[in-house]
Amino acid sequence: MYHFINPQIIVQYFGDEDESLIAEMIRMIRDTNLTELSLLDDAFSKEDYMHIKRVCHKSKPSLSYIGAISSRGLVEQIEQDPSSTYEIYELLKVEISSIIQELKHYESTLQ
Repeated sequence: MYHFINPQIIVQYFGDEDESLIAEMIRMIRDTNLTELSLLDDAFSKEDYMHIKRVCHKSKPSLSYIGAISSRGLVEQIEQDPSSTYEIYELLKVEISSIIQELKHYESTLQ
């Protein structure tokens, strides 16, 4: 059902006793880390590679928490060399869009 997230990993990190906590953590990841990652176009156009590295670095744990391991791999590649990874970033943006939809669906199953 899910291509990018893994509900078992989400439960592993956040526990299965409090679904409202899981939903809150999902919203926080979606509204902060994933949004920040999806808005790096301006930083790429300005060649602000330090900002790109910072956003990528702080997003890696969140991607692990939701089981988005392939996306985390893309983020790691971008973080290592943002000056030559814009094409990878374009792929990541497509994945982020799908991850957001998957998280919304998963969140709806919790309530």
